[in-house]
Amino acid sequence: MRAVNLIPADSRAGGAPGAGRSGGGAYAVLIVLGGLALLALLYGVAHHQVSSRRGEAASLTARAQSAQAEAAQLAPYTSFAALRQQRLQAVSDLVDARFDWAHAFHELGRVLPRDATISKISPSASRLLLRGMTH
Repeated sequence: MRAVNLIPADSRAGGAPGAGRSGGGAYAVLIVLGGLALLALLYGVAHHQVSSRRGEAASLTARAQSAQAEAAQLAPYTSFAALRQQRLQAVSDLVDARFDWAHAFHELGRVLPRDATISKISPSASRLLLRGMTH
């Protein structure tokens, strides 16, 4: 009896492993399809991130606009507070510049003799001029 080789001729020793009849073209097609699937997956993930971040940016923009509107509504209160502070400063300046005339006249009356008269007083916060005192 004669021996029969049941292995196909293109798969026998000496041929390229896995090359088959297509010469490895089927593997190349599978690799290209896998690469395209990977690129599609990466595109989908990136598109999802972009859309979610755009939504987040729109939400933050709306919150910023509402905060600005609220600040604009409160602007009269801040101007009123500034006016109040200016008025307090004006009153404080007036109090600091005040001269205690009552005390000055009281002290003047204590040191003047009983028979002295004052004919003219020229008021000035920096100095007190007495003219026409007779004794």
